[in-house]
Amino acid sequence: MSQRINLQYSIDIDELEYETSRLISRAATKLTELQTQLSALNKGSDNSLTLSNFDDIVNVRKNLTSVDHQLSDIADIIKGYLSYRTTDPPAPDEQENLENPEDTPEEVYEDVKVVSDIQ
Repeated sequence: MSQRINLQYSIDIDELEYETSRLISRAATKLTELQTQLSALNKGSDNSLTLSNFDDIVNVRKNLTSVDHQLSDIADIIKGYLSYRTTDPPAPDEQENLENPEDTPEEVYEDVKVVSDIQ
């Protein structure tokens, strides 16, 4: 079994549906190929208990695992998108506070100094 790595990259939100559809199509194509392989095994001979059939079935199972990983990735993409769509954006006041903090480092230092002097 080959090793898997996780990649992370960004795309424009307008491209997300196309990319997701492309990944789904890729998984569906692979499943169709695997179904064809299994059908050929079943029709190949009267004796299904062969080393060749064993090797072919092991290969199909390995590829099914790969498709399952692809489908899991697709599900994670869709879940992330739905979470993005259902999460409320920060309120304008909260966003302004993040962009323009009221206290500068000097003011914070002065506040800490005053508290230290009191103690």
